[in-house]
Order: sequence, then structure tokens, then C-alpha cells
Amino acid sequence: MKLELFFVAHPVFTIKDLKSFLGISNVTSTFYNLLQYHQKKKHILLIRRGIYAVIPKGTQGTMIVDSYLITSKLKDDSILAYQTALALHGKSHTMVNRFYYLTFARPEKNFEFQGNVYKAVSIPSNLKKSNVGVIQINRMGLNISLTSLERTFVDILDRPYLCLSWEEISRSIENIEFLDSEAVLQYTFLIGNRTTVAIVGFFLDMYREKWMIPLDHLKKLKRICPNKPVYLKRSLKGPQKLISSWNLIVPQKILEKKWEEPHEDI
Repeated sequence: MKLELFFVAHPVFTIKDLKSFLGISNVTSTFYNLLQYHQKKKHILLIRRGIYAVIPKGTQGTMIVDSYLITSKLKDDSILAYQTALALHGKSHTMVNRFYYLTFARPEKNFEFQGNVYKAVSIPSNLKKSNVGVIQINRMGLNISLTSLERTFVDILDRPYLCLSWEEISRSIENIEFLDSEAVLQYTFLIGNRTTVAIVGFFLDMYREKWMIPLDHLKKLKRICPNKPVYLKRSLKGPQKLISSWNLIVPQKILEKKWEEPHEDI
């Protein structure tokens, strides 16, 4: 009965979680026999070494495990980020089968399960002592860590290759109703990349009225923009325009919000 209570409260769990619940420090053969018993009885499903999912009673056929819970359990310090955090915040334009998480540990090789790919991303060295913009939410009874909407906004502009495309980024940004610009600035300055500052400033400026961005915040960003023009992305197709206020060269399609047909990158 005690273990049944654990299964109810932990739809996805690690061996460490189970040891903590049982109040044991060492893993014995009895412990592993217990896990094997519940696997054979189809009470639990092995996701990867050390991580399991609980199979609800009455489940028929293959059970699809919640990918966000899996991502949160891949490392003790997993922080869901980039496209994954964007989707959890309900702003992602396109749902994808790639899940990103930040970790202080050395990133491992990509892990695949049930058609989804899980990718670890190292935390930038200048952020290793900072937990700025990390929040927790409750999902299916478990607390999981992810980047706030403000940090996610900056992160995808700082590392756009961890999103599908600039069209996907732009369309997702359109879904944002409001941003705390003070939090955006704090995190942007923490990253300390001039090109990222210009890109963040450009998008804040584009949605200035919608997000009620104070002009003073834009001025603070402009003070540390690149001294020379930089490309949003040099290889993007089509005409591009210099936005002199940000020293940023931006594709005309992003400025005009004229998107290509589905699956055609810009």
C-alpha cells in the first residue's frame, strides 16, 4: 500500500526519488527485485536507466509518457528551457518532438524515447552562479523547473538555433501578451552579449505598445548595442533591412510578418 501511494504521487520517478520515499540510502538486491516485480506486473515502465513511469490501472496498449515530466527527471537539476519552455508557457507556434533542458552537469548524448528527442544544453559559464529567471510549476502533481517567460524570450533570441526557425521564433513572440521588461533587461545584461542586446531591443521595440515597454528601458539597451551593424542571421533568404536604431540587419519578411508556406524556412 505504501508503494501504491508513491506511484500515485509520482507519475514519473527516479531511483533517487524512490529511495528518498522509502527512507533508504543504499540500493540492495531487494530494492531492484521490487522494481523488477512491478515492471513484470506492468505497474511501471522503464524509460531509461534509473527513470521510470507509472502505468495507470486499466491502461490498454502503449502508454504515452508526459514528455515534460521525463525532461524534468533526466538530471537532478534539469531546467526546461528554449522551445520546450516556450511550449509550456503556451506560446510556441509549433509543437515539436525535441525537448531541451539546461543542466550544470556535463551534457550527455541526445536521448530518444517514444519518438521524442531529449537534448541537454550546458548553462553558459557566466550564468553558472545565477538562478535568475528560473521558476517552478506543478505538472501532474510534480514540481518541475523551467525558465520564466521573460528568460525564455531572451534565451531563444540568444540561441535561436535551439528553436525551429526565425519564422517560428517570430510567430511565437506574437503569441506573447505581456512581458516584464525589467526582468528581460536584468537577464539580458547578465548574458552580456551585444548582438543579443540588439535583437532583444529590436523585438521589444516592435511590440512596445502591446507590451507597454517603457522608453527608458529601450534607451538602456541602445547604449550597449553593437558599434557596427550585425545580421539577425546572414544566411536568411530574401531582402534585408538595416534597423539603424539597433544596428541590426533584419529580413524584410520578419519586419512585414510575411511568412512562407508551412515547413519552408526563411
